[in-house]
Amino acid sequence: MFKLLRRKLDEGICFEVVSPSILSEYSLPPMIANHYSINTMYNQKILALANRTETQARDVFDLYWLILSKRNELKNTETKKVISCAQDNAMTLRFEEFKGQVLAYLPQEDKNQYDDKGLWENIVTQVVDTLGEV
Repeated sequence: MFKLLRRKLDEGICFEVVSPSILSEYSLPPMIANHYSINTMYNQKILALANRTETQARDVFDLYWLILSKRNELKNTETKKVISCAQDNAMTLRFEEFKGQVLAYLPQEDKNQYDDKGLWENIVTQVVDTLGEV
């Protein structure tokens, strides 16, 4: 048995039925699975954005989607210093990094939608502004 030390696996884990829409997309039978709660994911992404050796555009993009889908449910538990660092790191990411780290891996219909420098800049701004609302 191994123990993952990078993340606190015992905190913020939910054990729930997987959405039928996800299961049907992959032709899977009904199942129950462990997953992180929305707030745990949100705070882990903030920490990742603040603490990675190399800032990743995927962390900003993931935060953007969490904010879009669950804005009213999100509760930030990070310190102002962590938030400030995450904001600063987000502002360093260029569109070219987003294209190589995120856009290249999206389905074609999403690539068409997100292949826009102005949209990327708006995503970064929305994430930075939302983090600042703490």
